[in-house]
Amino acid sequence: MSDALARLDNVDWAALRHAYGAAGDVPGMLRGLHRPEKAAAAADDLLTHVHHQGGAVHSSAPAALGYVIAAAADPAIDADVRQELLDLVGALADAANSAAPRFVTSAWPAAWDLAVTDPVAAAGRSAGGAPYRRR
Repeated sequence: MSDALARLDNVDWAALRHAYGAAGDVPGMLRGLHRPEKAAAAADDLLTHVHHQGGAVHSSAPAALGYVIAAAADPAIDADVRQELLDLVGALADAANSAAPRFVTSAWPAAWDLAVTDPVAAAGRSAGGAPYRRR
């Protein structure tokens, strides 16, 4: 398994939300990015769950962002999948800048700042820099 996923289980995904409810399924999607036979479907699932149709940045987006950026930078992942991940990052950034503030999780700005400067450190970290811990 990729070092980029080392802290994935530190995140309390069930406490986070995406477009369809609790984000407990996001770790499977992120792991799927590193499995060639599942990568394209995982990237598509992340787009439809974490971003959906825009207009909001759900609480799972900051937690997933560092993992998505790290996967997009991983040459072992198919180039088309990596492009889709970059599209997801761009879509999230666009939504964060265009959605009404009440639809953008307060954790997004700090997560974005950390992810664009150090995506490995961002993977599994909250906006404040401390890992999300399972209760």
